[in-house]
Amino acid sequence: MKRSLIVVLTIAVLLFAFAGLAVAADSAEESADRLFDLGFIEGYTDGSFGLENNITRAEFAKIAVISSGFEDAADLLVNSPSQFSDVKSGVWYSGWINVAASQGFVKGDPAGTFRPNDQIRASEVVTVLLRVLGYNDNLPGAWPTNYLVKAAGLGITSGIAFDASGAIERGKVFQMLSKTLDEDVVEYDHEYALGFRSKNVSLLEDALDLVKVNAYVTDIPRTSNLDDDEIEIGGTTYDLKVAVDYEKFFGTKVTAYVNDDDEVLSIKLHGDNTIVYDALEDIDEDELTAVAADKDYDFADEDDVVAIWINGEEEDVDELDGNVYDYAKVVLNKDNDVVFVDAYQWDNFLVVEELDGYDVIGYDEELDAEDYTIVKDGMTITLDELEEGDILFYNEDAEYAEVFNMTVEGEMEEVFESNFEVAGESFEYDTTYDGKAVQYFNEDGDIDDFDKDAAEEMQEAEEDVVVFIDRNGDAVFVAGELGEVSKTTIGAVLYEDMVGYKDSRNKVYAELKVVNENGTVVTYDFNLNDLEAIEVDGDEEWNDDAADLTLVGSAYPYTAIDADAYGNLNLPTMGDVIEITLDDNGDIVELGFFVSDVDNTFAKTYESGDTYIEGKRMSSSVPVFIVDTAVINGWGTWTDSDWDDEDVEVITYGELEEDVDLKSGAITHDGSKVLYLVLTDSDMQKTTTELAILTQVRRNSDGELTRIKALVGDDEITYYIDDPKTDSQDFKAGEAVVLEIIDSNGNVKAIEDVVGSGYEGPSFTVTSSFKDEVVARDREVKDWKLVADGYIYDVSDTTDIELMTFSELRSAEVGTTVQVVYDAEDTEKYVRYFIVDPASTSGGSGSVTGAEVTGLSGTVLVVKEDGVTTSLDMSADVVVTGGTLSTGDIIDYQLGQSSNEVIYIEIKADN
Repeated sequence: MKRSLIVVLTIAVLLFAFAGLAVAADSAEESADRLFDLGFIEGYTDGSFGLENNITRAEFAKIAVISSGFEDAADLLVNSPSQFSDVKSGVWYSGWINVAASQGFVKGDPAGTFRPNDQIRASEVVTVLLRVLGYNDNLPGAWPTNYLVKAAGLGITSGIAFDASGAIERGKVFQMLSKTLDEDVVEYDHEYALGFRSKNVSLLEDALDLVKVNAYVTDIPRTSNLDDDEIEIGGTTYDLKVAVDYEKFFGTKVTAYVNDDDEVLSIKLHGDNTIVYDALEDIDEDELTAVAADKDYDFADEDDVVAIWINGEEEDVDELDGNVYDYAKVVLNKDNDVVFVDAYQWDNFLVVEELDGYDVIGYDEELDAEDYTIVKDGMTITLDELEEGDILFYNEDAEYAEVFNMTVEGEMEEVFESNFEVAGESFEYDTTYDGKAVQYFNEDGDIDDFDKDAAEEMQEAEEDVVVFIDRNGDAVFVAGELGEVSKTTIGAVLYEDMVGYKDSRNKVYAELKVVNENGTVVTYDFNLNDLEAIEVDGDEEWNDDAADLTLVGSAYPYTAIDADAYGNLNLPTMGDVIEITLDDNGDIVELGFFVSDVDNTFAKTYESGDTYIEGKRMSSSVPVFIVDTAVINGWGTWTDSDWDDEDVEVITYGELEEDVDLKSGAITHDGSKVLYLVLTDSDMQKTTTELAILTQVRRNSDGELTRIKALVGDDEITYYIDDPKTDSQDFKAGEAVVLEIIDSNGNVKAIEDVVGSGYEGPSFTVTSSFKDEVVARDREVKDWKLVADGYIYDVSDTTDIELMTFSELRSAEVGTTVQVVYDAEDTEKYVRYFIVDPASTSGGSGSVTGAEVTGLSGTVLVVKEDGVTTSLDMSADVVVTGGTLSTGDIIDYQLGQSSNEVIYIEIKADN
């Protein structure tokens, strides 16, 4: 087995084994996500929350005020004098501190100072949070112990490690605040000093005027006709205003906070849930057994069962009876009874090698996963999150899959005809999936069926093996080193024609001069009838049980042999690839020729990194023979007849430089996968593609494009045109272009407008609701996601193009034009650049709201506002949102460069 893949699989084992160590960090991240969705906190400009950073007293005062619902008051008091001597009016934090002090959340120091820029201590955070809930210094005991004890009793600090007297990280503050939001607001009985009484409403309900819903998630978009932003809780459909992982919440009891518009602003798992992910067996009307957990669970009463889903279809609970399931999500209520099951029977599994768009490429098969839901540890993952070596189980009809990398590791202890033992556990060679055997990588690095012989080879290696198992505990894949084997097969390219000859006793010999896939130059001289077998295109066509091989022809050099039943077989010539099998003495025992399974000419130019060549799938491990100066010309004919072993370089496909043009060459394949690739080094000029925003364009006196400046990310780079020419597209500053850069000299080989290319995305106009469509934390704008190295540009002034933040983008004026530039040619989701042109909203008389349409004829629009009638010109590329424009509509509109040119209309009230 290849060492690189053993490393990949071992890493997968380690990641799976230690996944539980990330619980605390995940909890802080989840809390931050929740607070961000609620608008209580803001992220940094890089999209992170800085969970490990500390937090200042001023920053926390702002968070406390927002979470208590007094945000508007802070704006009113920003310029008001403060009771603290070190809090000046007009500073960003002055309004927040003034409100916090007026509400009794903060008190400052005895000296009358607040120290706004000092780091806040953990005990101070706990104190402020409890004061926001309504607790005060009437808590029994001395400060801060009284507040810390109460917070612990409420569970606000449970599971969070901190030093009460020291600074505290933002992530832990967010955890505490998130828990505080779910606690009831209290009031102190001043009249009778009876202590604190609950108002029977949580802080989040009280602060944002929300309704708390405690119920089970009964439907999600995958299982119903719900829109992608809808969820059904307790039988009621709600709009989601927060991003959720539907698979995490499906079938579970949740606490959701809902506004008057039936919009969910916050959702989290309820404490009553216990969720089990396991295989199921021994199911009857009363109970089921979770296989790995080895536990029996009773079904809840019929009226309490939320839903039963089997292979993507909702069924009655009795449909589970007597069946076994390879994977299931089982939800238990507070009594540990089953209330929900989402169970699947897998059709098959594959070992992930790589991705090609929506196709998951396994080592022996492919899966079109465009419409699949894929989960790992019960959570949804994207295709991009699949890793080489993952074991992917799937159900084709349900279009549902799970990554499951559970393993058993140890010595190959015993090997039998039908099973093998590792680390004291016994495993069968066959799986339950579509008659498929357990898989492994054979000595050639190809995936193969694992059997007794393979198990013995691993046993001989005396190294630990890793057995990947499914949730039933059955083996599906074995990773390990193989012991010494008696035969080795290796690919090689001939640098001279293979020829046959006869010795003085009339015995037939052949001479074979090759460079093998290890880059070794070898000459073999052997008796043809010492061979054990000859294969042609992967099929055995002759073996030593048949009649002896004879040479065809009457004189040296012989170029063909008579292979008995197969007939005449031409010997391979210079440039052909063959497979040579050697015994443990290094002698040739088998030859593999390729006749039909060869494509010697390419129908088009390919690039290194392409997943397919001539319809055959490539992989990074394919040996590549690069021939210096020689060029393939037709079937097996080379224009340079003098090339030798020194003209051949051997690498793997994955080691080829990126974006090298593959204009000529030959592939040897097995009908579906490329086995070997022969290339010439001519015309293999390496280039790099860059997406850029032009900032300067220079031409010579003949009008030829000679030099440009362009922004690539946040760097402005000067490029020279390698072959100056007149550009028919008349490129200008501010335009997005695709540059092909020659790596050897940094010059531009080709320049193309993004418009009309595969990178071109749509252009849209900012509307009044645009702010809600920008999610800085997720780097999302509408339905697009800005990649990590993506940028937002303001091109309103093409002499000074500037970068924009997400915050600035959210504040863009209505009517602003935004051009989308995709990150790759095969995506419509991921974006490299957003090009923003606020200039489109400038000029004229600006924005007008609440106008009535009184006339509409061709490009003439007549409106009336405050009794004044105005004629507007719609001959420009006007954008209309909110419906179809007609007489009587009430509209808001944006003017363009002239006083009567309208460029944007939003219909507010349809006639």
